[in-house]
Amino acid sequence: MLSLFSQALLVQVAAPLAAKPARNKTDVYLPAKKLHALINRVEKMAFEEGYYFATGLIGGCCRLCPECVAVTGETKCRHPFQARPSMEAMGIDVMATLRKAGMSCSFPVLDHVRWTGLLLV
Repeated sequence: MLSLFSQALLVQVAAPLAAKPARNKTDVYLPAKKLHALINRVEKMAFEEGYYFATGLIGGCCRLCPECVAVTGETKCRHPFQARPSMEAMGIDVMATLRKAGMSCSFPVLDHVRWTGLLLV
């Protein structure tokens, strides 16, 4: 599928994190929600500019809902027009892609978190 696209735009959202004792799960995932919204927005903009097959991909799991319906046994997504597959699910080596683009991402997450998405056109 990736061979259908000729260009890509990498998008990163970064945010500082509270010190470990005060940090909670939502601190780490809040920027992921922002990235998701941003990827949806740039995908829509590309479509409106005539890139009808523009496809947005997020990094990691979808974070639109506190708990995915798949966990509860339901089969219909609550946000079918907003949910996007992850780069990893499409077979993209995210770390190698970032290195080739001169962008950074590091693990483990210590004092800041960086989420990466991709727009394919």
